[in-house]
Amino acid sequence: NTTLAGAAQWNQGATSDPLGDIKTAVRSVKTNGNKVANTLILAEDVLEELLLHPDVIARFPGAGVITQQMILDILMLSVIFIIVNLSEKALIKDYHNNLAKFGVKNYSWDDCWYDYRLFNLLNIYRILCWWSISGWNNGRLTFNSPFWWPQLNRSILNIEDLNCMELL
Repeated sequence: NTTLAGAAQWNQGATSDPLGDIKTAVRSVKTNGNKVANTLILAEDVLEELLLHPDVIARFPGAGVITQQMILDILMLSVIFIIVNLSEKALIKDYHNNLAKFGVKNYSWDDCWYDYRLFNLLNIYRILCWWSISGWNNGRLTFNSPFWWPQLNRSILNIEDLNCMELL
């Protein structure tokens, strides 16, 4: 449980670093408790400051113009960021360790991590198939789908975060 003060509070956009603070907290839980942090509890006003923080908004194309869709995307990003990006590798390591516990042999950690990254890269194909099915409107292909476009953006961010392009 951490309470920030002064310029470190998340409502101080220019001087605060909520993403860094969350990363530090996750590392602290791992170091001190040898557990993976997978839950973040915030008061409603603090969550609002996080979602509207300039560092979070800057992670989206078209940053600066706040729309309802952007708020929803920011909420999804914050959930993905907290649950996936901060603990993703640790969760996959736990998965790999459990595979070994249950008798899976000859599947190294490097192979597991490679497969996970490759799946993230191949996820683009799934999204494009989804678009090819849902992207038609009155016989014309459209690019305005509220369903596949945010998924594509998130997938590309994840591919960049995991450095999946080196697999090609």
